Amino acid sequence: MHRIADLTQEIAIGIAASAPASALVDALVDGFLAVYREETLTTLVADLGGDRDDLVARATALATPLVTAAVASGEVEQLLRARLAPFFHSPQVAAILG
Repeated sequence: MHRIADLTQEIAIGIAASAPASALVDALVDGFLAVYREETLTTLVADLGGDRDDLVARATALATPLVTAAVASGEVEQLLRARLAPFFHSPQVAAILG
């Protein structure tokens, strides 16, 4: 079974690098873009049999570990401080704080 899998992988790698395979991929991508270039993501999801809830669930599943890692590394704090610094250093805030 392993030998068959290895042979299949070698064939797939050899085919993937060929000009006909590249042309096929190009045609598929061009066709996809021709159909969905002007469409919304929700239209694409609906055409694939999904709905808004599926999209939200997948986005949440992908974003949660990324946001958690950004908070743990301190990146979120740096971004927030940089974004809020002009407000806190403004003359209006200085006047309020006395």
